[in-house]
Amino acid sequence: MPDPNIDPTQIPEQAIPADAQPEAPIDPQPADQAQPDPAPEEATPPTEPAPPQIVPGEEPFVLPSGVTCVMSEGQGRHLLAAQRMAGQDPHQIMYALLASLCTFDGAKRVMEDVLDMKLADVMRLTTKFSERFGDDFLPSTSGPSSTSPQ
Repeated sequence: MPDPNIDPTQIPEQAIPADAQPEAPIDPQPADQAQPDPAPEEATPPTEPAPPQIVPGEEPFVLPSGVTCVMSEGQGRHLLAAQRMAGQDPHQIMYALLASLCTFDGAKRVMEDVLDMKLADVMRLTTKFSERFGDDFLPSTSGPSSTSPQ
């Protein structure tokens, strides 16, 4: 039998047996001050994705396949990384560099993806590269001929 001299609201929680404690916390806010349920989100019509931010010198161009490409300015670290990716084959440096400098429809690709592109796309990429950075880096399409000075 509870002691009539003890106010039950003044008993510390540790003194109340675990099975007598309420299972869920009691909301301290009175019901008349309760916040209304938020209105359900209204369906918004789908919107077009925002156009990519164009950085000066990085204007997009379209490859013959219809893919939109953006070639970044690049840094020396891109060339070094491309040389590492190409390994022992110096002819692959260009493809590794194109992969690291370009986005294709907003996505990055790896060197193998560039190697697997249609020839028309690869030729457009190398042309854009030479227009931007010069053609000293482009691999020669022919070796020395028998009439070349030695």
